[in-house]
Amino acid sequence: MVTIRSIILLLGITLSSNAYSLSISIEKSTPDGIFQKAVTLKENKSLFTKNSNYFDKDSQQIGKFQIKNQNKLAPVIKEIKRLEKALDLIASKISNPKSLQRPVHEKTYIKLNSHFITTEHPLFKEIDKNLALIFEQIQTEAIDVMEVKEEDGFLVKIISKNGKEQKSPFSHKANCRGGAKALICTDDKYGTLFVK
Repeated sequence: MVTIRSIILLLGITLSSNAYSLSISIEKSTPDGIFQKAVTLKENKSLFTKNSNYFDKDSQQIGKFQIKNQNKLAPVIKEIKRLEKALDLIASKISNPKSLQRPVHEKTYIKLNSHFITTEHPLFKEIDKNLALIFEQIQTEAIDVMEVKEEDGFLVKIISKNGKEQKSPFSHKANCRGGAKALICTDDKYGTLFVK
């Protein structure tokens, strides 16, 4: 038999876990798949993941990182949560809200929990500005990361996993194709890396 006490306890657990839960990413839909740079924050676990360096200017790394300074991100996260509540309110008032549908064409968009915010959305610039602040402020540590870089005229694949590095030759002929400004290299586990 369900008691009021158990309902209140369950409600409290649900509310407290939701208070610290946030998943936000910038994504681009392409013929090669969806390129993603994401932050997932929960009360006991904070991750920064990216399956492509498409959105990065300098980084040649993709994979999974632990966020070391989640507490310092609190003001930005509070603002993003406020914007998410506005998206939730809009979605509840419209019968078929576009923010709950993944864009089908090749577009860049932001995914905030269950919402997809395209560049045409009135809240895109504000959410994008806050997401950029998160990306600027986070301090990370590699959990399982791949990097490809040139050493002595050859491409080398470096896997950093739990503090250990493993290097191996990287065949651009087998794993890459030429792009306008970079080699576009794919890895089944880690994703797509633009090697500049």
